[in-house]
Amino acid sequence: MKLQLLPLTSSWVTKVSVITYILVFLLLVRIHEVLPAFPSQKDALKQGIDLDAAWSDLETITQVPHPYNSRANEVVRNYLLERVREVANRYPTVHISDDSISNISYVENKVTGIYVEGSNILVKVEGRSKSLPAVLFSAHFDSSALALGVTDDGMGTISLLSLIEHFARDQPLRTALFNLNNGEEDGLCGSHTFFRHPWWKEADTFLNIEGAGSGGRPILFRASSAELVKAFRHTDQPHGTITSSDAFSLGLVRSMTDFEVYAGRGGMNGLDVSFYFNRDKYHTMDDNIANLGNRAPFWTILKLTRDVGSHLTNTEHHEEKQRPVYWDVLGRFMVVFGMDGLVWLLPCTLVATVVVTLGMGSYVWYMGEQPSPSRQWIHFPLCLTFSILCSSFFVTILCKINPLIIYSSPYPVIMAIMAVIITSLLFPLHIIANKHGDDPSRIKTILSMQYFLFTGVLVLGYIQMLKRLGFGGFYFLEILHVGAALAIILDLGDRSWSAYCSSTIIRSQSEEPDESTQPLLEIHSNPIRGSESDRESVNTPRPRNLWLLEFLISVIPLSVLVLQLALIVSAALGQTIADGSSPVIVYAGLTVLIFFSIVPMVPFAHLISRKVFLTVAFLFIALSAYNLVAFPFSDHKRV
Repeated sequence: MKLQLLPLTSSWVTKVSVITYILVFLLLVRIHEVLPAFPSQKDALKQGIDLDAAWSDLETITQVPHPYNSRANEVVRNYLLERVREVANRYPTVHISDDSISNISYVENKVTGIYVEGSNILVKVEGRSKSLPAVLFSAHFDSSALALGVTDDGMGTISLLSLIEHFARDQPLRTALFNLNNGEEDGLCGSHTFFRHPWWKEADTFLNIEGAGSGGRPILFRASSAELVKAFRHTDQPHGTITSSDAFSLGLVRSMTDFEVYAGRGGMNGLDVSFYFNRDKYHTMDDNIANLGNRAPFWTILKLTRDVGSHLTNTEHHEEKQRPVYWDVLGRFMVVFGMDGLVWLLPCTLVATVVVTLGMGSYVWYMGEQPSPSRQWIHFPLCLTFSILCSSFFVTILCKINPLIIYSSPYPVIMAIMAVIITSLLFPLHIIANKHGDDPSRIKTILSMQYFLFTGVLVLGYIQMLKRLGFGGFYFLEILHVGAALAIILDLGDRSWSAYCSSTIIRSQSEEPDESTQPLLEIHSNPIRGSESDRESVNTPRPRNLWLLEFLISVIPLSVLVLQLALIVSAALGQTIADGSSPVIVYAGLTVLIFFSIVPMVPFAHLISRKVFLTVAFLFIALSAYNLVAFPFSDHKRV
């Protein structure tokens, strides 16, 4: 049976493009907003987690605000101490240090001098191997003065309490240390005083659990080592990106966590996990049980802590120090590279794709393909420049008139930016490319080649960024380039095959020489470079329509990665503008990500229906009006 491929027509390209982007966006929004359902108590017990008991502990310690040095804080501390003592009384491998002796003086932010006397609860669960370094697990049980502290950091504290019980029942290979620390909100006091306790010298690795929002999906937003990040491959719902670590390095997120202390003062390798949804409820009375919605966020951190913690404590080697580049794929799998390996991989991939593309392009030209007019090679650069100017103008106006609109309305902002890029990049390409009435397949090849060269330049810049700055957050540029390379290779391969078939047709149609006149040695010239009629006949067997495969390879993987990252940025950074972050940086970062989700459509821009562009332009006008005049706060998103 002959495979029927979709023809390269405006109708099919339009349908496939619109349906693809709508489905991808809806899928990503669902994954971003909706956590998987939490199990019943019976099913949770089968996985070794007492969900009801843990939920009861969370309700108990978050009834009232309990800041450091308050009476409510002492009540919470006594409750937690009693709970770990219950475990220690049942299991001889569990040891407790009620640390009220350690004290330390230090300077915070090179400005404030702090003296603190510790009140941490330290727990040690002995491992099977005494020779291996221990793993430290940390969360703080104090809240801010105006918050109940459910997400910051009650869920982290109770998840560690659950992990203590798990390790007590199922002894790990490495010793596990737990620092249920106090005073984090007052200057990371608990983590500083930990380094005055003798147990600190036993650990070389740590996992810190933090909360900077209310509910939602916890994210791995900082990591010291690629080897440690691989632990997230062993949990059901891994979520993280190196881009969040870069945001911290650039000062876009101003919150500090105990990660700085353990990694800085202690020189440990570690992982920093935090909730980041609903930052408007951070350090307010809205950080409560009711605003979690259900137990799904709590179950997620319980399961993640147990899975990652079990892997860390049952792995013999943590020696690798290579900085990580990592991201999750749809919350199902964690991709991890060492930065050194990525620096080596990028130029190898770039050179290989350029060599293959040039070789195939040369063969197509040799077989008779006419070179493209020089004017067609400036269309994409001109439209790209125009789109950058239009997007920058829109973002500037938004930052001037209503910069806080993203605080409560991230989706209208995302859709408006997407609309301005489509109308300023793809629509001008559509008009210019169709102006001269060239063959649509030929136009696609020209645009694909220009797009491929554009991605190559970006990868060169990314390599320099990795080498000089160590920023890995633009990892998607490699996916961008590989997708563009595979698409142009398919396109040129398709044309090469068609040219080969055409040359065969010409040879078969040529008149057979008489046997008496046939030379002993016959040298054939390239039939493609014959008469004008020969060249026209070559075009008779059109290239097979592999455009759909090219579309799927170049568009879907990149749009999934980049739009997922855009949603993370809007949730994590959108509400930091109220904390003093620059709105220009937030909106510019979001615009760059959305641009890269749209740019793979460049080779197909000339075939998208004008009705789509008119619809998008209308949406842009409506969304822009809303984003510029709407009040940025609401009852559900308070400042």
